[in-house]
Amino acid sequence: MFRKFIEKILVSRWLGPVAALVGVLLVSPSLNLGWFADDFYTRWILTQSPAYSDVRPAQSDIFRFFDGDPHRNQRMKDIGMLPWWVSTGFKISFWKPLTTLTHIIDYKFWPERPDIMHAQNLLWFGLLLLGASLLYRRIMGGSVAAGISIVLFAIDYSHTFPAIWLANRNAVMAAFFGILAIYAHHQWRRHGSRMGIALGPVLLMMCLLSAEAGIGAMGYILAYTLVLDRGTWWRRLAAVLPYIIVVLIWRIMWSWQGYGVSDDMIDFYLDPMAHPLRFIEMIFLRAPILLLGQLAFPPAEVHGLFGPYGVLLHCLIGVAFLSILAIVLLPLLRRSAEARFWALGMLLATIPICSTLPINRQLLFVGIGAMGLLGQYLALALSGELWQGKSLVRRLPQAALIGVLVLIHIIFAPLGMLVVAKRASAPGHTIASLKAIPGMSAADCDRDLIIVNHPVPPVSVFGPLTFDGQSLPRSLRVLAGSSSALGVQRLDERSLILCPKSGYFCNMASRIFYDMEHPLKQGETIELSNVSITVLELTEDGRPAKVLFRFHVALEDPSLKWVYWEEGKFKEFQPPGIGESIEIPAFKSFL
Repeated sequence: MFRKFIEKILVSRWLGPVAALVGVLLVSPSLNLGWFADDFYTRWILTQSPAYSDVRPAQSDIFRFFDGDPHRNQRMKDIGMLPWWVSTGFKISFWKPLTTLTHIIDYKFWPERPDIMHAQNLLWFGLLLLGASLLYRRIMGGSVAAGISIVLFAIDYSHTFPAIWLANRNAVMAAFFGILAIYAHHQWRRHGSRMGIALGPVLLMMCLLSAEAGIGAMGYILAYTLVLDRGTWWRRLAAVLPYIIVVLIWRIMWSWQGYGVSDDMIDFYLDPMAHPLRFIEMIFLRAPILLLGQLAFPPAEVHGLFGPYGVLLHCLIGVAFLSILAIVLLPLLRRSAEARFWALGMLLATIPICSTLPINRQLLFVGIGAMGLLGQYLALALSGELWQGKSLVRRLPQAALIGVLVLIHIIFAPLGMLVVAKRASAPGHTIASLKAIPGMSAADCDRDLIIVNHPVPPVSVFGPLTFDGQSLPRSLRVLAGSSSALGVQRLDERSLILCPKSGYFCNMASRIFYDMEHPLKQGETIELSNVSITVLELTEDGRPAKVLFRFHVALEDPSLKWVYWEEGKFKEFQPPGIGESIEIPAFKSFL
């Protein structure tokens, strides 16, 4: 009786809208989140703030963070919008014009209302969930499997950050237009819809113009061509050709305008076209981590808590789990073309995101196929078909796997969405919020803010902008990003030596803007507007271990304001006396 009741709900035509509403409600605490991290950069550009206007890009280019211009980069290093260790040719620049338009609308009509901006995020997220329900119903019909897939996708934990973070709206928009492109292609190829012929490629272009991650939609178009398309191979090729042309046009325009990333970020953002062999290596290392984060546990970003060998272990665990799952799902994959489509689409959508760090918020496209596949598998279990003709010994492993999947995707996933959305929206959550600097006043606009240590240096990249209407410091300087104990030695009136116990760049957070391929050398000196920085010693693996900071004025000069990070907040810092040394305790790293 209970099973019949569940099945009745899962095949209801109202399930899609209700599931979308539940998904939106789970992340609705983000309405109180305000601006966070990259949002301050967007705000700085779109409000045309006079602060640091000489390095501000055009309003139409809010995702052009660093353009590789040595003069602009040097100025941004002087301000503190780039860490001192970044090369002057550093570039992180993306093209998302459709998403940019939605942010322009935000700041045109409600520039001081982040809650309304977040409401727009939730609107796009709700549309995405409705689009997914439409696609599942169209591919799998009004089946229980489609219903389970709709529910799983709506409460997928991986969707939390794209839904609640304004700067990540682009991923939600790309997934929405991508799903519509797949739907239009299906309508054309299966039902002969003439409108689908035109809409499919147009929607794919809108997907790509929302975010580079939109290339994941192409994985499902290719999977459809290989698995579900019923035409001859020549007709299938002809059907996919317009999408290939769209991708080529988009890529040519993207490259022509100078978007991309520099080799400084090769371990974090990798252009597959520029480094094909390195990209292939990253696929083998990162794909199992990403798929494990999507299908099971832990989230992909957990890999950042470990060193290189820990990442390899995480990868091997992913390979082991995926191998077991493949064996279990093999009978389903053999008999169901839809299951093969979801599985192949999921795998193809995983490949592009291997070009960046494995993080669950990158998994929107991967989740489309993953939840479609899991929906079919769990539907077999619910119907009892999965257990027919099997002994107790063969049932137990399957029952255990299904129990784990239900626990992760139906029990823990929505709770995780709600907890993360509420926690992110809690006061003071912004990592190492620079608004919490003690004693900031109007007088500080003519002072240099010196942060001795910082838990997540990349967050400080937009540090000067987070003051947002408050008194801006003349510049912001983060001396060290290591979370280990930090030795501080005073040499003379103007000089400090910093020695992190584990060396500089010992974890993922501190390495994000450090070029491991072209590391700093012993004796290398970086000149900034108010300080000269020299690497004195290196660790055994070639990272800076001891760094000299020689300021242009005495450390006690009123033009310098000193703070450091301890016990979860910023505190005022008093430089030690000449010839003296102190140690700042280690703290828990965020990444």
